[in-house]
Amino acid sequence: MTKILDDVSAQLTTQDLLDLNGKNQGAGKPSPANLAKQWLTDKGLI
Repeated sequence: MTKILDDVSAQLTTQDLLDLNGKNQGAGKPSPANLAKQWLTDKGLI
């Protein structure tokens, strides 16, 4: 479990958080789970 958290922490930037927050706005926003899954996939973590 620690390795997974370390891998995420190594790649998650402030800009990533700002982008994810921006995508999580408005009526047609994706779910936070879908945003997280997409981010993890884009980073090659899953």
